[in-house]
Amino acid sequence: MKPCTILLAVLIICQLAMAQQEDQKYIVKQGTRPRDTFSFSDIYLYPAFNAGKVSFKNGTSGAGKMNYNRFTSEIDFIKGTDTLALADAETMKNVVIGKDVFYYQKGIGFVQIVAETPYAVFARQENISLVDRRRQPNRATSSNTSNGTYNNQITTGAGVASGLALNMREEVDMIYRKKTEYYFANVKARFVKADKKSIVKLYPEKKDALTVYFTEHEVDFHSQEALQKLFNIITSQ
Repeated sequence: MKPCTILLAVLIICQLAMAQQEDQKYIVKQGTRPRDTFSFSDIYLYPAFNAGKVSFKNGTSGAGKMNYNRFTSEIDFIKGTDTLALADAETMKNVVIGKDVFYYQKGIGFVQIVAETPYAVFARQENISLVDRRRQPNRATSSNTSNGTYNNQITTGAGVASGLALNMREEVDMIYRKKTEYYFANVKARFVKADKKSIVKLYPEKKDALTVYFTEHEVDFHSQEALQKLFNIITSQ
């Protein structure tokens, strides 16, 4: 095999491996329930509900057994025999589960802190969302429909929304995708999705250093390791 062919094959394999790390797809077959496809470990970040603490902006706090829900980007907690989502998240300073700290931002949900200084914050968010619905060929109609038309939130517990989505049977295949997204925030604690343009705008004082770094490095904005190095540049003196 020619060297160039070998190199091309290696590059393709690497790209496929990266895609598999970034995206994990689930297919809920028509007529079946999402509950039969997704396990507890798919839905939740932690293998069990752990001791958590909510600190509110007014100085008060609360505690309970908590877990992060990948479908809703919310923090769920146990109340009696029910599993409920924390309400009034905008009034919270942060949520701590074990050693992990979560911040909330409207429009994004809860993000998990990777690194933090008084100047900058680096965070990650795992989520699972509905990306497509595909009708089987033997059905009367056939169409692929984009995510925007449908509610992609799956909830758990015994509330009104408790298992409706998880128990819902559809006459189409439902395709879900699990992915990890990364965010940065400045001293104003406003998170933006990690990309070159947003980060330069977020830290104008570091524009020169960031311009040099981006010129010398091809940053993978889907890699936590690569973004950690970028965060170190941003927070260095």
